[in-house]
Amino acid sequence: MVGRYRGLISHLERIIPQVTAIQCVIHRQHLAAKNLSGKLHQSLQFVINADNEISNALNSRLFAKFCDENDEEFQQLLLHTEVRWLSKGACLARFYSVFESVLEFLESKDPDLRENLINLKAEIAYLTDLFKKKN
Repeated sequence: MVGRYRGLISHLERIIPQVTAIQCVIHRQHLAAKNLSGKLHQSLQFVINADNEISNALNSRLFAKFCDENDEEFQQLLLHTEVRWLSKGACLARFYSVFESVLEFLESKDPDLRENLINLKAEIAYLTDLFKKKN
């Protein structure tokens, strides 16, 4: 669509010289997420790993029951997908809203992942706010 010589935008620019073309905002978010700093990218990967571990069939039911006992607003996490660009923001927001329950749940399941999440809590909060603004 935005080809330099044959795309829609180049065609419009020939017809209407004052037209301004901008890149899709969602595409910009996706590109920004691919080029995060090392520590932020690592934080996002730990969130995705925890999300995937909790979202398998058995753990998902146990986590839902655990969240219900803790009176959490949500009983499940949202899955992150590479195909849907907006899923990072939604996944991070839901994850951070039940962060303490996730840590308690991972205490017996995966203590190493739990420690990494504790150490990167500030970065996860920063990513959550960043993607919330982008969304």
